[in-house]
Amino acid sequence: MAALNVIHSSDINSDNDSSISDDNQSDDNRNDFTNVILREHNVICKYYNTSSFNNLNSCCNNDFSIFHHNSRSLNQNFNDITTFISLLRTDFTIIGFSETWLNDNISPLISMDGYTLIEQHRGDRRGGGVCMFVKNTLHFKHRHDLSAFNRSIESLFIEITTPHDKIKNIIGVIYRPPNGSMEDFDLHLQIILNDITQRNMKSYIMGDYNIDLSDKRKSTGFLRTIHSHGFVPTITKPTRISDTSATLIDNIITNVTSTIASGIFITDLSDHLPIFTKVSSMTNTRKSPTKVRNYCKNNIQQFISQMADCNWDVVLNKQEVNSAYNSFYNKLNLIYDKCFPYYLRTERKKRKKKHPWITKGILKSIKKKDRLFKRSMKNPAYRNKLNHVIRVSKRMYFNNKFYNAKHDSKSTWVAINEIMNRRSNQSSCPTSFQNNGRTITNDADIADDFNDFFINLCPSLASKINSSKRYSAFMHSNPNDKSIFIYPVSEDKILKVASTCLKPNKAAGYDDFKPEAVEKLYTSIDNSNTCVGVFLDLSKAFDTINHTILLGSLLLC
Repeated sequence: MAALNVIHSSDINSDNDSSISDDNQSDDNRNDFTNVILREHNVICKYYNTSSFNNLNSCCNNDFSIFHHNSRSLNQNFNDITTFISLLRTDFTIIGFSETWLNDNISPLISMDGYTLIEQHRGDRRGGGVCMFVKNTLHFKHRHDLSAFNRSIESLFIEITTPHDKIKNIIGVIYRPPNGSMEDFDLHLQIILNDITQRNMKSYIMGDYNIDLSDKRKSTGFLRTIHSHGFVPTITKPTRISDTSATLIDNIITNVTSTIASGIFITDLSDHLPIFTKVSSMTNTRKSPTKVRNYCKNNIQQFISQMADCNWDVVLNKQEVNSAYNSFYNKLNLIYDKCFPYYLRTERKKRKKKHPWITKGILKSIKKKDRLFKRSMKNPAYRNKLNHVIRVSKRMYFNNKFYNAKHDSKSTWVAINEIMNRRSNQSSCPTSFQNNGRTITNDADIADDFNDFFINLCPSLASKINSSKRYSAFMHSNPNDKSIFIYPVSEDKILKVASTCLKPNKAAGYDDFKPEAVEKLYTSIDNSNTCVGVFLDLSKAFDTINHTILLGSLLLC
């Protein structure tokens, strides 16, 4: 069988580069020029299952990564595809699909959490269609001038913009209908590649080209076109395998010269195998360590103990409130710094489980299914049984969720939105702003313009007010000595307000005191519930009225 001749166990489990053993699919069948180009671009391509892919040390979320799959009906296979992607320990930057078979009614129902969907589908006939899920953290725009959609080529292109990168990044997905004109396709492809090359842009173009690169006779023209524009294919092994054939028709071509790791996933999502490629971060940067305090339980207990043992006489003997508070703050700060020292921590984003109904047992069965698929490439019985188990598990998960939320309308709607994949899109800050006809991209200039706008906002609005009567004259002509009344404040009131504000799960304030630690002060300070100080700066609270009139009104209360 062709499938057994193409994929060996060493292709997945060994660190050595896998090979295609079938004589008709060997590397020798590619032209020599292609082999030289691949070596120069350091292209490494292997077969992977979920386990071998997740074991890659270099597979991290800081890499720029692309996933592509010919889904042959994205709507029908969407649950299986998203389940498979959720098992991979990486968040792909771009996820592309060809042969989506979407339409105006289905497209609004397709969504992935954390991604923005951009798609193009046929309007006059069934089949075809392309789409991309773009990570919400990316700033991009649709390149309509590069996107072509006709009977010879179906394509979709976006331009990723970064505020500090002068080189634009073009990402595209292409589907070539097998019955379309090869001449027309080549012409459209040349127009696209010419534009990218002339503008000196980095580019990745994924898709199902329906051109078998393992067949030297059929692929010569295509390879000549992409090579002449500095592009190379990153997938070098068959991607559509059956009992009688193995063809390399799905690919991701690029003009990036960095070391590229690419591969093919062994899974039965459709008759095409999913492919991926990844390269060192293009738009993402690895976060530097942050300086944080150590709030472990031992440090909190040490803080409580030292606060209780501290001699507060120097604070209690002060007659002036500000002086007492300064002494108290200085003592507190010294103890706080001693008990909660700083250390450097590298933030690691916790990976959220995307499909809670995928239990450990189901995960084990999925891995077994992949092993069986790798051996025979055809296991409909086990696959169908596993799909049934997954559907039952998902149904039970949401049944329990609705049962637990039967008296809570908010939780009910959360469950409904989860079923329909309706998640609130996380908006990100734009990389440029328009001000008086100027396009501003520099961070410092953007901050200065915002600062100038808000500083001059009130004077600008005030200058437009047509009033003959001045504010001071209005205040003197309308005296009201009982317009403000301040109720007496008790110690219990202060403690009650402080206790409601100091929520342990809140972040530290400007003084860097974390509420979780500060709330312990209630049991540490003297048992007489002494009130250290109350501060009311009237000049800041009422900085738009006549202070003389205000103070006079307060004295009469």
